[in-house]
Amino acid sequence: MHFLWSWRLYLKRRQVKALHRQRRERGLPALAYHSLPRRVPQRLTEIAPQLPRGCRVYVLFAAWYASHRLFKSIRAHGWHWICAAKANRRLDAYALAEWWQHLGHQPIERVTLRSTKGSRTYATRHRVGRLHRYPDPVIAVFSKRNRRDTRPAYFLCSDTTLSVRCILKYYSYCWQAEVDNFFLKERLGLADYRLQSCEAITRWPALVFAAYAFLQFQRVRQGLSDAELLAELMP
Repeated sequence: MHFLWSWRLYLKRRQVKALHRQRRERGLPALAYHSLPRRVPQRLTEIAPQLPRGCRVYVLFAAWYASHRLFKSIRAHGWHWICAAKANRRLDAYALAEWWQHLGHQPIERVTLRSTKGSRTYATRHRVGRLHRYPDPVIAVFSKRNRRDTRPAYFLCSDTTLSVRCILKYYSYCWQAEVDNFFLKERLGLADYRLQSCEAITRWPALVFAAYAFLQFQRVRQGLSDAELLAELMP
């Protein structure tokens, strides 16, 4: 079960500059640009007081969010993180792309994950090591669709007690964000606004997310799965 907790409007630097020029001409307050690497830790700090004490939290994110600042910010809350990683990120003495060959002595562990589309089995190896500029050990998982796959996927996890299967299973929950994006953009019109002022742009997503929160509430009350909700929203 999942819920959309909260949202913040993100504007690119060039968009903020364009809006800033318009606002300056009308005598309105300037806008501040916040990059995603800075915005995400701020959002986590806002969410932290709302979570039950003592619950185990795993923060999931894609490779382009992975940074030492975010890693440390998450651990400062006492949480763990799981992320995809780029091939050139180094673990101990080697880049992640080089570790599969160096782990040739390690038996391949086959992990089967199930989803609404069926099940798929992955060939995996793993290694516990250290990242540059990050103090705690992490576990890296190297995953292939089959033994001859030349483009493995790489995952990092701060909780070294988790099994490889758990790490991949937890990370697969990120797919729900893609389902959310589909609903928001294709069915609820998140990107269909024709507005210019920052205040108006902000109000539009507020209406869209309120509508989606209502749909999530209805889904839970009626016991619908994500696939069933999608079927109801499709024409």
